[in-house]
Amino acid sequence: MSLSYKHFRLKAFWIDNARTTTATQRCCFQDHFGVEMQTYPQNYYAIRVLYYWSKIYTKQISRGEEFYKLKPVYSVSFLNFKLLQEPGYHFNFHVLEKDRPQITLTNYFEIHIVELTEFLKTIPELASELECWIYLIREAGNMQEAEFKALKERNPVIEEAVEALQDISLDQKTRDYYEMRIKSERDFEAMKDYAYDKGIEQGIQKARKRAEKLQQVRDRKKSLRVAIKLKKSSHSLDSIAEIVELPLSYLQRFFQKIGI
Repeated sequence: MSLSYKHFRLKAFWIDNARTTTATQRCCFQDHFGVEMQTYPQNYYAIRVLYYWSKIYTKQISRGEEFYKLKPVYSVSFLNFKLLQEPGYHFNFHVLEKDRPQITLTNYFEIHIVELTEFLKTIPELASELECWIYLIREAGNMQEAEFKALKERNPVIEEAVEALQDISLDQKTRDYYEMRIKSERDFEAMKDYAYDKGIEQGIQKARKRAEKLQQVRDRKKSLRVAIKLKKSSHSLDSIAEIVELPLSYLQRFFQKIGI
């Protein structure tokens, strides 16, 4: 049985952390869901979501219980960044046979990735229940009353979630909490900007030091070439050291090394 968005209804969907929200739910079919929202990019997110899918799956039974009690687990991730370098916003992963993808090992495994940044549709363009939910999740914090009304008219199933979200927005404690979350997001962005600027500054300093060191090497080589010419012209070691501005002891070792 493949995941259907009619399997469960959300009364409200509220982000309680600036970076990530994870929730688990069991629907009337006894199937299990892991729903997560991730705000900031993670290079390891693919293996992370697989790990949490496995945790939900294995927690269904205890040691000694029969495997037939296991039920399908569906993982749904809403990401505010680009994870997969492929076109589209919704990706659905199953366990398929490599050479014959029409063969499925099991329908108990299903991972959905929804990239909110790639979903650019407006309300008039919404064509499915899934798209209505994605639009609500992406735009809930910016929607006006007219937009909420239009969304409810297009998808009555979503009305309960919209009304719950509007009730939440009227609560002073929730508004304060929302402001704290926004502040946390801004602080995090400021921290990233600072780290980026600091990294650039340190990179410039390192590049400058490297350039200075390279210039010193070039100058030293140039001085040594002049010293060799002077030595071959029978100049004294003291006069050569004075002309090329290199230590006398250094020049002595250098000439001994090259056999002049």
